[in-house]
This record gives sequence, structure tokens and C-alpha cells, in this order.
Amino acid sequence: LNAVITRHLHLLLTYSHQRRRYRIPSPKRVSLQALAVYLYCAFLGTWGLIGTENFPYHALQIGGLACLPVEVDTRSSLFFWLVAVPLFFGIP
Repeated sequence: LNAVITRHLHLLLTYSHQRRRYRIPSPKRVSLQALAVYLYCAFLGTWGLIGTENFPYHALQIGGLACLPVEVDTRSSLFFWLVAVPLFFGIP
């Protein structure tokens, strides 16, 4: 959600620098963008709930604060670095 807000602030500043009028997004567009961000986070969050051995994503409670992904074997390590990390950090 911070990335969406930052994008709009950057667009606002760019338009201001170019002396162009910035039109604020409609409440419907803002709601749809927020919904998309929350659905994306929910999708990634449900990976920790899948408890089968065949799924290479494993989440454990670390420090009693949060469930974080851990690397258990080679498959989970490859899945973590090739799929999970780009989805967590690359796309948003």
C-alpha cells in the first residue's frame, strides 16, 4: 500500500514540476487499488497455512513475534529465493 501511495505522490510531484494539472484518483479507484493490495497480501499470507510436505514453503514462528519463511531443505531454499523473494519484494 505504501508503494501505491508513493507512486501517486511521485506522479503528483512530477506533474507539479512540469506545471501540469494533477487529477486525484476517484474514491472507486483508490478502493480498488487498496483491495488489490490486500488480496495480494492475503494470497502471500495463506502460503504459511498450507501444511503439506509437498509444498516447498514452510513458515515457523520465530522469536514469538511473527511467522516467517524458513529454508528447510534444498527444494524450500530454491522456492524461497526464486519465487517467494521476488513476490515479496520485487512485484510491489
